[in-house]
Amino acid sequence: MKYNDKISVIIPTYNRAKELVKSINSVLKQTYDNIEIIVVDDGSTDNTKDVVNKISKCDSRVKYYSYKNNKGACYARNYALKKITGKYVTFQDSDDEYIYDKLETQYNNLIKKKTDMDFCMLKRYNNNEIAIIPNKKQINSINNNMIVEELCNGNYISLSTMLIKASIIKKYKFDESIPRFQDYDFFLRIVSEVNMSFTNKILLNVYISKDSITKSNDKLLDAICIIMNKEYKLTSKQINLLKRYLFNTYKQISDNKYFSIINELNNKYKNDINCLIQEKNDYKNELNNIYNSKGYRILNKFYKFKSIFRKKQ
Repeated sequence: MKYNDKISVIIPTYNRAKELVKSINSVLKQTYDNIEIIVVDDGSTDNTKDVVNKISKCDSRVKYYSYKNNKGACYARNYALKKITGKYVTFQDSDDEYIYDKLETQYNNLIKKKTDMDFCMLKRYNNNEIAIIPNKKQINSINNNMIVEELCNGNYISLSTMLIKASIIKKYKFDESIPRFQDYDFFLRIVSEVNMSFTNKILLNVYISKDSITKSNDKLLDAICIIMNKEYKLTSKQINLLKRYLFNTYKQISDNKYFSIINELNNKYKNDINCLIQEKNDYKNELNNIYNSKGYRILNKFYKFKSIFRKKQ
């Protein structure tokens, strides 16, 4: 189908030559044909250039840009925003796949509801696990106009599920200092200022690869620290929800991280660790004896009473 408004599809890529063909073809086969595909090669060392150039010779809608050193996905996206000519923008990861009518469906919904941005559902494949995002609870919140509050409880919008006006995304761009959660930071910055619509349909397949950035706990911990210290245009309630979510995520990931380190040490220095554990248990038993003693309970009650008394005064 012919459309007057051009859509720019940005694909940042790094050493994904094998997966890239499927990703690009899923965009070229869209029912919405007034598109351009901006492939930004973020310093690949494989044959990405040859793969893209071979496709672009057959279809001039594919444009290839590159630079030498790997600078990260956010740099690549911001670089691409300087090259686009479309009125609307969306993204595609180099190892993911659009459903054939994704762009047409989202464009029609965006125009119908007169919004600045539309986002859809995705199906995520992670080894043998399959997840639908957003889930039923999140969809209920979206339908009840609780998009911002639900977003503060965790991100359910992907850059690849978004179709947005180019003028808006050029204004906000991406924070290149964040090693992970870049899309989350972007949506937190715009969600209170941009009119959004939701297409309740799965229009994207996402595949988590072994070396995916979403697998890196170190990068996630760094990203949470950066986002925690940022100022977003949110209400006090929304900020509290966001900080609670970030804190719980940080704690869970860091606990898992250090638990794995302890296991590694335990295997390497089993005797030494066991000695430390025994010392810790002895100390814990001593503390329990103190806490359970009659004198400690009386003293504890006294201080509690003293605290209540001061509050009444």
